[in-house]
Amino acid sequence: MWRIRGKSLLKLLPLLLSLLIYFKFYDRVLNLLHPINYPLNYVSSKKDEFFRFLGSSLEGIWEIRTLREEVKKLRLERDELRAYKSFEKFCKNLSLRVGVVLDYDRSGYDRFLLIYGGREEGIRKNSVVVADGLILGKVKEVFKNFSKVYTVYNDRLTFLAYSPKTKKIYIYKGGFPLGRLLYVGKDDNLKRGDEILIRVKGVRLREFPLGKVEEVKEGDDPFFKEVLIRPLIDVRKQERVLILSLP
Repeated sequence: MWRIRGKSLLKLLPLLLSLLIYFKFYDRVLNLLHPINYPLNYVSSKKDEFFRFLGSSLEGIWEIRTLREEVKKLRLERDELRAYKSFEKFCKNLSLRVGVVLDYDRSGYDRFLLIYGGREEGIRKNSVVVADGLILGKVKEVFKNFSKVYTVYNDRLTFLAYSPKTKKIYIYKGGFPLGRLLYVGKDDNLKRGDEILIRVKGVRLREFPLGKVEEVKEGDDPFFKEVLIRPLIDVRKQERVLILSLP
């Protein structure tokens, strides 16, 4: 019986010694822990103030985000006003919109790009898209807030094209890196470097440059030549585009 009690006392001895040391050096322990306890106590006492500050910071972040969206819309409106001013004498019957480029064709063939602006912004399918005064393509798919534009490098895109040299209208079919000019007669005197323009319905007294003749070949067709066109537009450099559509 005494052995059990002795063993229990031996087990309690470290605890008793710890308590003795603790109370003896209590002030010193407090001093050692003060650098740690002070910030914790301060945060605890200021928690309401901290949460108020955190809430106001989140509100500020949200306001900044909202302001950025407003600035983005204002810039679009500014660009549209500039576009109206520069095109007003040519585009009496056209609706003009500015679209921000969101993404490009990642395959490297530049066949399409995505622009901000869709049904809610009044963008319509088959609207003509220009940039830097050059033909870029046509809107082919319209979603709620963005649209997909087929560029002049897309083999699914066609345009009515005009040659100032021959005074004739042809059909341009997209391709990468060269498009094709269809139905060029054997007697049509087109040569490398000749300019090809696009006439847009609703635009008066102005054509938009498409590209230049890269190569003219006598093909197997007995009536028409094979004419390759190099488009002028650099799709990947565009950040904003102008969308022309009939109202």
